[in-house]
Amino acid sequence: MDMLTIKEQEILKAKKRKLDECKKKLKNLQDRQQNQKKFRDNRREALNSAVVADPNLKSKLKIEDSGSAGMDQRLMKSDKMKSIVAS
Repeated sequence: MDMLTIKEQEILKAKKRKLDECKKKLKNLQDRQQNQKKFRDNRREALNSAVVADPNLKSKLKIEDSGSAGMDQRLMKSDKMKSIVAS
């Protein structure tokens, strides 16, 4: 084996490692997105069933179904929902 072949093999191994890392990151991102979608669907279903149970709840709670809503907004809605349900 000459030096060029060994160097090429090292380059190929490095590229394969990089590709494997990228595939792993992509899978993690897809899993995270799927979990967020499930969470939003479950939250939407819970809110809809709560609105059906109490028609006045819809006026008290503004239901915004936005995938890009910030975490602070979600927490505020969650706290608002807890206070409404508690009362």
